[in-house]
Amino acid sequence: MKSKYAENMTIKNTVTDTVNRFEHHLDIKRTPLVPFKARNTKNTKTIYCNWHDNLEMLYFTEGSAVLHYGIRDIEVSAGELVIVNAQTMHSMTSETGVSFHMIIIDNIFFEENGIDITKYTFVPTTRDERIIKLYETACNEYFIRRDNTEPLDIARIRHAFLAFMIELCDGYVVSADISNVTAGGSEKYVKQAMEYINDNYTEKITLDGIAKVIGLNKSYFAREFRKYAGQTVHTYINNLRCTRADRCLSEGMSVTQAAMEAGFGTLSYFSRTYRKLRGVSPAAGRGKGC
Repeated sequence: MKSKYAENMTIKNTVTDTVNRFEHHLDIKRTPLVPFKARNTKNTKTIYCNWHDNLEMLYFTEGSAVLHYGIRDIEVSAGELVIVNAQTMHSMTSETGVSFHMIIIDNIFFEENGIDITKYTFVPTTRDERIIKLYETACNEYFIRRDNTEPLDIARIRHAFLAFMIELCDGYVVSADISNVTAGGSEKYVKQAMEYINDNYTEKITLDGIAKVIGLNKSYFAREFRKYAGQTVHTYINNLRCTRADRCLSEGMSVTQAAMEAGFGTLSYFSRTYRKLRGVSPAAGRGKGC
């Protein structure tokens, strides 16, 4: 029997979610007393590399994948809860496709409850049934009551998430020595590069140009980018462009118009690249994304 939160979560796949400087999650505070964001993603093969200031949880329900978490690669599969710490770069790839639920808790929730979340670094993954049950209870409360404005309904949502976070802070924190393996000296440069790419991906940009902007040797930068992002600079740029093209196609543009709007130099290059990354032609994919 499906839980209420699995039934009610909506699939969201828009350019504003995927193509930005990093994941801003600007709408997370839309309901000030319920500052949570949720999404259900089904049978996807990619999560693009991103990071953000808020704590994120991913609960995998189907399939398996490799999670690129900081500078670590972690195999994840159905029944696993992933906890993404603030400012941790993460991405995911799956050969067969994977489904998961995502919840993000805005930092204001912790501030309002007297929790200094900056003092905690959590384990990347767990299969502990106790914490997963608390996570599912919080999600259920959220989706059952999120549209209600009654103070007690809001209090029940917040209480469920607070119970989850208390348990997380009590039993799922790692030491500084372990947490350091998720970060490295080049991380800030890779983040700077991603910000630059995400601001300019529809223009003609090169590996040389990006390396010069962030002040690193080209070869070293290319190697470090792949280590953190789980893909080459070239692939990262083309993934952004294909996602922009998906949006253009869904809005009714022709394939040629979408290719030009997304920053591909020629229609043939767009078609070849799109088929390589999406597995179908632009016409067949038409706005479906990945």
